[in-house]
Amino acid sequence: MNDIVYINIKERKDRRDHMENMLRFLNLPFERFEGIKIETTEDIEVSPNFKPQPIKQQIGNLGLYKGHIQILESKKNQEGTLLILEDDVLITKAALKKVNYIIKNTLSDLDWDVARAVFPGFWQNIRKAKMSKGLKKINDSVYKFKTSTGYSRFHDPDKGKMLSGGGHFVLINKKNIQKILNYMHDEYFYAIDAIYSTDQINSYALKFADGEIKQFFGKFGTDIGENPHEHYTKERVKKINIEYE
Repeated sequence: MNDIVYINIKERKDRRDHMENMLRFLNLPFERFEGIKIETTEDIEVSPNFKPQPIKQQIGNLGLYKGHIQILESKKNQEGTLLILEDDVLITKAALKKVNYIIKNTLSDLDWDVARAVFPGFWQNIRKAKMSKGLKKINDSVYKFKTSTGYSRFHDPDKGKMLSGGGHFVLINKKNIQKILNYMHDEYFYAIDAIYSTDQINSYALKFADGEIKQFFGKFGTDIGENPHEHYTKERVKKINIEYE
């Protein structure tokens, strides 16, 4: 991975410090994309099933969605792998080693567009909701989406529903970016992680051990929705960084 972009709004310097400390610790090149703030979802074709969400959550998700669109537009007609990160993700050395192995030994043999780390609880919830048929197992770490979430314009009830799973760690096959953009422009707007949980493109879920890749919900709060977030001192960020090992 030599093309890594993390999304961060200017008000969240605590998250920026966390990301840049972590990525430097992991010896990874990176660039920062300033998160987009949206005032309204007017003139956007929102999924009917997403409209009941609080308007502040819709606006937060739309900003993230537009950020992904702009990043993808800036990277199309290129080769290689792009990694898009949210600014509250934690990546360990073990996870990085595993990702590089997956890219080299599994994704390289597949026609893939998107591959994404999902929340650890995703797998347990899939089993509880009896949604396993919506995923095709490639190996113990890689699963292909065979259906979409209920938000999708293309959702087929006969295939069952799918969970979203988070958008904190998203690998993109750069040579197929235009295909991904075409799909996104044809789709309703809703949360970016649910958009990538689809069978309309070649999209994969990546399975990691607990703690290898995760989000700091409890430590950084959320910038999407109505929940208040908490700012952290440099000392707190240093304490968090211990977990990169």
